[in-house]
Order: sequence, then C-alpha cells, then structure tokens
Amino acid sequence: MLARSSRSLLFASRNVVLPARESVSRPILSRSFSSSSARYCSANLQQLKEKLESLKSDEAMWKEKCENIQADKQGILQREAREIEDAKHYGITSFAKSLLNINDNLGLALKNTDLQSSEPKEQLEILVEGIKMTHVEAADIMQKQNIAPFQPTVGDRFDHDEHNAVKTVTEESNENSATITKVVKHGYKLKHKVLRPADVEVHAKVIPKPKPTPKPKETTKKDETKEQQQKNTEEKAESDSASDSSSGSDNEKAKDSESNTGDQSK
Repeated sequence: MLARSSRSLLFASRNVVLPARESVSRPILSRSFSSSSARYCSANLQQLKEKLESLKSDEAMWKEKCENIQADKQGILQREAREIEDAKHYGITSFAKSLLNINDNLGLALKNTDLQSSEPKEQLEILVEGIKMTHVEAADIMQKQNIAPFQPTVGDRFDHDEHNAVKTVTEESNENSATITKVVKHGYKLKHKVLRPADVEVHAKVIPKPKPTPKPKETTKKDETKEQQQKNTEEKAESDSASDSSSGSDNEKAKDSESNTGDQSK
C-alpha cells in the first residue's frame, strides 16, 4: 500500500503545473549627491576644459611650426637645385676669365708680327717672345686651378690608369710585365684625378698560351659498324686474292703435267 501511494504521488507530482512567477518591480534608489561632491565635479570639469584649450593652442602652434619647416625645406631644395644648375653652366667662369688673357696675348703676338718686314729675324723674335709669355701665363693659370703635368720615366712599369700605349712590342717570356721604353707626350692631373694620360711606347712580356690538346674522337655505333664493314671487306679481298693465287698455281701445275705427258708419248 505504501509503495502504491508513493508511486501515485510521484505521477501526480509530474503532472502538476506550477503557476507563473510574477515579475516583481524593484524600486531604483536615487543616490543623492552632497554639495561638496558637486563642487568637486564642477572644479574638475573646469580644469579639464582649461587643459583642452591649452592642448588646442599647442596643436595650433606646432602645426604652424611644421608648416614653416616644410616651407623652409622646400625653399632649400629649390635653392640647391638652382645652385647645381648654375654650377653646371657657369662653374668654369673663373677659369674662362683667365683664358681670356691668353687669347688676348696670342692675338697681340700675331698682330705685332709682320712677316713682310725687311727684318724677319726681329719679327720672329717678337713672335717667340709673345709665345713664351703666353705659355708662362697658361702654366700659371693651370697651377692656380690645381692642374699639374706629369711625365713618366723610361723603365717605369706601365699603368693603365695613367699611361696610354701608342705602340706596343710584345715578347714571349716566363712572366707578364710591361715597361715604358719611350715617352711620346706627358699627361695632366687635376689634383689626384688624371685629366689626360701620358702617351708612351711599351715593351710587353707575355707568357705564351698553352696549345690546346686535341680531344679524342668519340666513336659511335655507326662508326663501329662502318669500321667492321671495312674490315670485313679487307678480309674478303685478302681471301679472294689468296684463292686466285692458289688457282693460278694449280693451272700451272696442270699445264706442266700435260707437257710432261706429251713428251713421254713422243
């Protein structure tokens, strides 16, 4: 009986439907601020506003500085480009001015020389004197521009950077070397840079190149077949010649026997 009653209560509890739970509205408590808290918030807000205004003024100042720097940079770049362009076109202005005096001196020397004069020797001396003065002035100008002549000596080692070989005599030797045998024309340098190499004649010693060894001929199957056919042909020709010689000896023997029998019958 107890088991049945507990089982019936279990089934009854499964079928019981509970009523829906009503939502309970809770009152929201409003937090009351004191007057001191309100004053603190207003003071803090005022400080934040002042800081914001300070940051805005700093931003405007730095923005203006950046714009000025950018404008200065652009101006510097334009000025440098203009100076580079001027240097390309007018960089030799001072050198060109110094060359004008040389041209004037040469013109005066030619103008003051009278080849139809009755004293040609005197006129020639005047011309030579003018050329000497012009040469001295030209050397002085080149010295001011750091242009100096250089001349190698006979027996020096040939240098591709400073010398230009106008004539070369080669000789086979155990070492590679090249020496200067004659200086045709001296060269010029601008500080340490070669403006014009010196023209020289060179005697060069070179090691002879070894002769290439011939490569062994590669035999293919076709070549082997051809060689075998040629060998077979030669062997066949030898055998034919041997058979011909043997048949010839047999014929001679037969003829001899026939002649012998004829003699006996007689």
